Amino acid sequence: MPPIAPAPKLASRLSHWTGVAPAWLAALLLAHVAFVALRFPQGSVRKRGQLIEAAQAAGPLWHFVHADGETKRIVAWLVRHAPADQAIAYDGPGRGLMEPLAAVLAPRLVVHASLVQPDGTALGRRVFAGHPAGEPANGRFGVVDATDGSELRWALRSPR
Repeated sequence: MPPIAPAPKLASRLSHWTGVAPAWLAALLLAHVAFVALRFPQGSVRKRGQLIEAAQAAGPLWHFVHADGETKRIVAWLVRHAPADQAIAYDGPGRGLMEPLAAVLAPRLVVHASLVQPDGTALGRRVFAGHPAGEPANGRFGVVDATDGSELRWALRSPR
């Protein structure tokens, strides 16, 4: 039986495949590692820090950064004017912009408009009846209209 030749070393296999000497491969690898080590803090870490600073500066509206201007205005108005012990009624699906809205408005209770009772309460809490334009409620309650899930609108409705 003929003797079995030893397997070529990794460096010789790489130089055979690439046509580059092993010393050059090592130099290129070290240059790449050095580039990544220098770039990492300036790139991804700095960008992450800028995102965190922007989120902290925007406060609760950060969740609505991609929403339209009317949605942002309604959310900011609700955060400033809706009392913490009242409920905010909404109509439409509970998905989309309603998910961050419920978190932003905490401890206010966010309930579906179908739960609002004729006396203007929902789950034992008074339903918020303000209006951003200052329109008088006149026995109506406010509703966040989230019908399509991608924008929020405010409306006053009469209880059933």
